[in-house]
Amino acid sequence: MFDKLAGIEQRYRELEQEMARPEIAGDYDRLQALAREHSSLQEIVQILNEYRRVEKSLSDARTIAAEAGDPEMTELAREEIATNESRVEELEAKLRRALIPKGKFDD
Repeated sequence: MFDKLAGIEQRYRELEQEMARPEIAGDYDRLQALAREHSSLQEIVQILNEYRRVEKSLSDARTIAAEAGDPEMTELAREEIATNESRVEELEAKLRRALIPKGKFDD
């Protein structure tokens, strides 16, 4: 799944660069087609970015829980871990749903 997501993210960035080219601004049809494709990938990229942010937060909380000498900090880190683990699962499910190909009538 993550290999496919990396490809989608790369295509999203390519589309941004392509739409920024001055010669594309004069070609309305081409610009519109690029913008449509860019828009269709935007939700997936946003979910992926949030997933990465939550994964980083989860990793940081695990480190704090393992290294904290203060019981209060350890408890706070464990609460953060529980919250982030459930959020990671939600985001993974959202990513799987977002990767399902859309039908021609979905838009």
